[in-house]
Amino acid sequence: MESFENLSSINEDLTQIEKEPSNKELLNKLYRTVHTMKGSASFLGYKKLQDITHSAENLLDELRESKFEINPDIGTISIKAYNESGQVTIEIIDDGRGLDREKIGKKAIEKGVITQNKFDKMTDLQVYNLVFAPGFSTAEKITNTSGRGVGMDVVKTNIEKIGGSVIVNSEFGIGSTFKMRIPLTLAIVPALIIKSNKEAFAIPQLNLLDLKLRKKKEKSKIFKVVNFSS
Repeated sequence: MESFENLSSINEDLTQIEKEPSNKELLNKLYRTVHTMKGSASFLGYKKLQDITHSAENLLDELRESKFEINPDIGTISIKAYNESGQVTIEIIDDGRGLDREKIGKKAIEKGVITQNKFDKMTDLQVYNLVFAPGFSTAEKITNTSGRGVGMDVVKTNIEKIGGSVIVNSEFGIGSTFKMRIPLTLAIVPALIIKSNKEAFAIPQLNLLDLKLRKKKEKSKIFKVVNFSS
């Protein structure tokens, strides 16, 4: 019930903040609601929801610090998924401001990730992928929710653990493209198919605790499912 109320509140606040982009009180209220949802997701073990609310929290934190402003311009994010050479390729493409080669290079040199001499010889693609370096961030200051340089590093590490890869390409002022590749076998999940009211449902076998077949006198089958929310 609380989650529905929070989602309703977020929807209303987002609609209102489009009309009042300079309303700091409304922005803080929206941040607190998202933060509450993140805490609840973490407590209940909903990892995916926790990740989504963490990203939203970071975005709102940057808005509160006036790192950028809300404007009526419409942004486009495209997601593509396709089979390529025995791997699943996922592309996330946006038409935002893109990555700044000089800003990334300057920060990387300051943090000792690379030297000036190495930076001068690097291609744009090599520079852009420095965002995945451990502890790297272009944020001017560190807060409780952003600027610590752990987000992108964690993404890259976890994808590589399952035999995948991730790269980013960008054009400043045009947009960025994140391309992830994972082995095709990991995209195939053994599942139990059940039907109810003429609709089919797939339940991952890993989430099944046990299965009991109904007796002739029983009206329905009985399933016990654990961790299905993940």
